[in-house]
Formats: sequence, C-alpha cells, structure tokens
Amino acid sequence: MKRKRLVLFFSCIIFSIVLLSICFFLYFNMNKKKDVDNVLSLERYIGDEIPTVDDFFATKKEKGSLKLYYDDWLVESNTFNEVGVYKAVISVFDKVYHSTITVKDLEKPVLKLKDVTILVGDDYNPLSFVVSCRDNSNRKCTFEFSDKEMYNYKDKGTYDIDIIAKDESFNTTRSRAKLTIVDQLEPEVNNELTLENGTDLTLEEVIKEEYKFGVKITNKTSICYELSNDGSKKRIRSKNEILYDRSSFNAKTEELLLESKNFILESKEDREKLFDLINEHRKNEGVSNLQLSNQLSDAATVRSLEMAWSGNFSHTRPNGKSAYTISNDFSFDFKILGENIAKGIVDSKDVINYWKDSLGSYKNIVNLKYKYVGIGVVEVSNVKYWTLLFG
Repeated sequence: MKRKRLVLFFSCIIFSIVLLSICFFLYFNMNKKKDVDNVLSLERYIGDEIPTVDDFFATKKEKGSLKLYYDDWLVESNTFNEVGVYKAVISVFDKVYHSTITVKDLEKPVLKLKDVTILVGDDYNPLSFVVSCRDNSNRKCTFEFSDKEMYNYKDKGTYDIDIIAKDESFNTTRSRAKLTIVDQLEPEVNNELTLENGTDLTLEEVIKEEYKFGVKITNKTSICYELSNDGSKKRIRSKNEILYDRSSFNAKTEELLLESKNFILESKEDREKLFDLINEHRKNEGVSNLQLSNQLSDAATVRSLEMAWSGNFSHTRPNGKSAYTISNDFSFDFKILGENIAKGIVDSKDVINYWKDSLGSYKNIVNLKYKYVGIGVVEVSNVKYWTLLFG
C-alpha cells in the first residue's frame, strides 16, 4: 500500500512537471507570435526620414537598433532616396525582428520641351523634343507621344506635339511642343541663296567611328553642296551629329580616375561656387559648415563620369551596385552617407535650386551629421553631370 502511494506521488510530480513544461512552451510561443504579429510593415515616400524602432510597434514603445537594407546594401543615409522595398532588421534586447518598408513616389516629373524643325523625310521621336526631365527619385523618365498619329507626320507643315513623360513609379506629366517640317531643298543657313539655272544640290556624308570606355562614338557630318555646270561645287550648309552607343560601357574606376584629373581642374570655378552655396544653405539652417574633401571629390567625379559615359543616370552604378560602393574602390576611410546627382544643368546656382526642390536631396545638403562633401562636375557631349558625396 505504501509503495502504491509512493508511485502515485511521483507520478503526480512527473505529470505536473510535464504539464508545466507544455504550458510554458505554449505561453512562450504565443508571446513570441504576439511579438512578431505586433511588428508593422511601413509605407514611406521619397525624401521621408528613416523611421525609428518605435514606429514598427503598434502597442508598445521599444528601445533598440534598426538596420535597413536596399538590394542587400546597408542604408546609411537619413532619408529615403530610392523607390522600392527596404528590408528592416530590428534588434530589441536579445530579440531580432524582421519587417519591410515600402517607399513610394507620388510626385510628377518636371518636363521641359523644345520646338523642333526637321527636313522632309527626317526621322524624329519623343526624345527629339525633350530638353530635360527631372524626377524627385533621380531615376530616368520614359517618353511617348500622346497619340500614335504623332509618330507619322511626313508632310511639310507645323504640328502640335504632346509628350507624356512617365517616371518609374508611373507618375505622368504632359506637355506640348511644335514640330515644323520644311522642304528639304530650302537652305538652312544662307537665306539669301538662290539657285541659278543649271545648278543642282548633292549631299555628302562623312562618318568616323571611335571607342572610349567601350562606348562607340559615331561622328556623322552631312554636307550639302551646290553643283555648277562646270563641275565646281559650293558648300551651302552642313550638319554634324555625334551618336553614342553606350550599351558596351566597360570602364573601371581606375580608368575613370585618370580621366577625372582634367575635369577636376576644368570645373574648379563651378565646384567652388557650389561649395559656397552649400555652406550658405547650411548657415541659413543653423548647421555648421562642411569641409571640402579632395578624396571624396575624386570619387564624386568618377561617379559623374560613370553616369555620363554609361547613360545610367541613377544612384545605382553601371555594375548594378549601390552608389555607396564607390568607397570600396578607394583607400580612404570615409563612410559615404549620402549622394546628390543632377544632369543637364549649366550653372551651380541652378543645380542647388534643383536639389532644393527635392526634399531628400536638400536634407542631404543641410544634414547636421555630415562633416565632409566631395563635388564632381564633368561635361560630356555638351551635357553637365553633377555629383555630391557626403561623408
């Protein structure tokens, strides 16, 4: 009898331990699930500040650290500069949570057009009318005519052309320009020229090709001559076109660094003016001046050259990696925390105004955490490319 009681007693103890273990396991996992369910996925917009740890929790405030990744690259800026999904890794004490931030762009691109005059038979496309297209995400725009009929004008006359510009978030802007088609036999240069009896016109083309950084450069010169009966010819007009095939761009950083030396000297005045304007804006915001770094300026000039020669105007480098990886190609110790880029703007005052209109770019300029700036300005094929790197 005694033995039976003893067995029953120990059985009860073992049963209680097992029951408590099951309860503890269920309680722990339910709370763990509750914590996971409690972590929010966020939405933000271009130029918004990076959220805090607290923003990811709906019911309670948490203290911890946050790391953001975009395309598997650690984000070190203080604002969102790219459209897309960011991965968030949140550490709170000994727990790690994972979430996402979807960054959107709702602003329409700013489109500037020009009127175009062509000869009968010449080709044209939407890009023929585009002077510039600025988007706050710093991504490229795409263009199309608003009506398919506008692709097919052939006859002499003047036509209204409506261009639709679309950014990568499908925000659209519509603007109008004029297309004028003129008779091919009308002289373009000398309005007083009259063709005498017995004369004729002929067109000669000279094409030269060369390669630089893997980019095929085709220089095409078209010359129109007036032919006389005696065999002599008189040049009456000419047109020069330079075409770039950038699909095979293959330059390495070390090659572009050699190219950058001349641009750094040539752009001295632009860079000095821009540097003064940057610190003027920081002073207006009560923020200490930045120091100009020659090393960061080398890297910024390489970034400008990358965009100019590859045709990839973006915070993503031609090799598909983030702009911040440029620091890996140099031996300096700077941690690059922000990048501003601009294209097709001639004057430093206009480029600072362009960045001022972009919330994310202007926040970079006046960010109190930045101590250094590098400035890169290059001009390729009559187009200027501007880059700021902040450290």
